[in-house]
Amino acid sequence: MKHVGLLFPFVLCFAALFSFTVNCYASEIVLQQNWGSNPYYGCTDAWLDVGMKYNNGGDPALHVQWDNGYSDDTVMKFDLTGQIPANQQITSATLSVYYVYAGGFENNNAITIQAFRVGAGKGWFENTGINLNGQGVNWDYRDQYENQVWTNKDGGWSDKVDDGDGIVKIKKTGGTPQDAIAPMNWANWDVTNTVSLWYGGTENDGFLLAATGFVGSGSSAYGEFDSKESERYNWYYRPMLTIDYVPEPATLLLLGLGGVMLRKRS
Repeated sequence: MKHVGLLFPFVLCFAALFSFTVNCYASEIVLQQNWGSNPYYGCTDAWLDVGMKYNNGGDPALHVQWDNGYSDDTVMKFDLTGQIPANQQITSATLSVYYVYAGGFENNNAITIQAFRVGAGKGWFENTGINLNGQGVNWDYRDQYENQVWTNKDGGWSDKVDDGDGIVKIKKTGGTPQDAIAPMNWANWDVTNTVSLWYGGTENDGFLLAATGFVGSGSSAYGEFDSKESERYNWYYRPMLTIDYVPEPATLLLLGLGGVMLRKRS
């Protein structure tokens, strides 16, 4: 017990040093298409119209729908190449998409929307269409020339991976579900698990936003969200990916000890 008592001040000192170093070296990046003083151009998105081979990569709106089960969904990718230094640990990542319109909702309705990861090897071509027949990602195909299919031609539903990331519920303005958000608000998904996997080397083929549940009477409703093509309020409401990170623990320890040594020398 005597030895434990002697170690206790050392443990407290180490914990304080580690916490101080974490705070000093914590960083955040916000990725949003062509916005801010240092514009980012690595976002692509499109909504997939259930059962249709129309490309909507250029639509300023994104759709997610529940219609007695799966229906319209949205794919979205943020290229992370060169955005985060090596030897970092992702502490949080949030996908933010601006919810603008509720279609077909009754007062007691809410749709649950989950953020999934598009499985590796299922890359897709955004293109710039609005109800353009073929020539880009759609419900059946992923590529420009309709050679690469989504598994089962189901809008990515069979190719999505559940990493345990967040869910969001949406409703109409004045809707009664208390845990759902109304239009003209940001929908925020915790996507820390997926972004951590991408940073660790898993192939990044983007997110798939899909309706996974429905509350209330009726059987169909949909939400519209601003896409990367949106020009609402000078583009401020385009999708965002916010990532917080710190150096890995071993790197943090070295940085902290290095700081202590420098202070002693001075």
